[in-house]
Amino acid sequence: MDTFTLIAAHTVLTCGGLRQAARALARPAASVSAALIRLEKALATPLMIKTRATIAPTLEAQRLRPDLETAADISQQLHSLLGSAGQGNPPVRTVSLLALQRYCDVVRAGSIRRAARDLQMGQPQLSRQIAGLETLAGQPLLERTVGGALPTAIGRELLAHAEALDAVWQGMTRQADRDFRRTISTFRLGTIIPLGHESETARQLAALAARWLSERPKTPLFISSTTAEDLLSGLQSGQFDLALLDTDLVPAHLERKVVANLSLAIVGRPPSLSDGAPDLPSLICSRPIAVPSKRSGLRQMFTAYLASHLTEAERDGLTLLEIDSLPILVNLVLEHGFLAVLPEASFAKMDGPLDAVRLEPDYDLKLTLAWPPSFAARRLADLVLKSLWVQPTTLG
Repeated sequence: MDTFTLIAAHTVLTCGGLRQAARALARPAASVSAALIRLEKALATPLMIKTRATIAPTLEAQRLRPDLETAADISQQLHSLLGSAGQGNPPVRTVSLLALQRYCDVVRAGSIRRAARDLQMGQPQLSRQIAGLETLAGQPLLERTVGGALPTAIGRELLAHAEALDAVWQGMTRQADRDFRRTISTFRLGTIIPLGHESETARQLAALAARWLSERPKTPLFISSTTAEDLLSGLQSGQFDLALLDTDLVPAHLERKVVANLSLAIVGRPPSLSDGAPDLPSLICSRPIAVPSKRSGLRQMFTAYLASHLTEAERDGLTLLEIDSLPILVNLVLEHGFLAVLPEASFAKMDGPLDAVRLEPDYDLKLTLAWPPSFAARRLADLVLKSLWVQPTTLG
């Protein structure tokens, strides 16, 4: 890390854009962009959300903004200090934070030799880092004596700035270090989106998380819910270590185990479904239907049902509203007269009168745990399977 990176990133946040920051700094936009990327990598978090026309700070960037502003101010003061001491040398453009830390180490140790020994590094390498700083300053920063080395007048000023900058930087990176250590030890389970906190799927996943924390407190389990297609993509990219899918259509290279078989039903408020055993295709054509997007296994199964039971003209006449938020989907059924296709167990505890007509067993939904073909993933899958449902036939 270096002082220009801190100044450039703060200027981007202040100006609200890379080009504006580049103009303010009189530096190429590519240099400013590279500085922002360096800082994001060092902090292990994105700082800007980039769109076609603009960029905006992330929530983490806004949290870090006061510290970044302090770091940029100290960096500017360092540049001014070294530039004024340089007696005609070119303006200081950047200073390595590592070199500043090494300078502080030397001053605290009282000599380059003792600092090199404490740091377990070669004395020539440490001497070169100090010499580089002295070249920027255009004069000595240390007064060499028989007993060691003492900071000169400008060296003492530099020490104060360097220690202040190091304190701010350590505070900024401390969370990144914790996040990194947590990330590399965390297992990541992606799941379908449960139908509310009272659903059996949500209860089982919560029980899994609590049991996992109790038994493996140093190996966190991260659970994230999304659609089947995104879960499969996450397995491919490494975003998830394993995934609980609402489909058994899993790519052949992934290992899998079906953990539940869910009966599906068309659900709605009375009186539409209350007259005995209605003609289901006619019922489907009579009301608007709230459905998940095609990225979900549930929607894929419902699409297969429609293709086998309705004509093309009937399918073209359907009123479908795609909703990937299951709480909104359920509210459309309860409050706005929509129909929906849902696992039978998922609406058993819903408030308000509901009727349902079950689809044929050929259209049951299978919950499948899938994972990459690796030893670590198999081990994790085995642990999760042992903690999941013993008799998982009534999940929702």
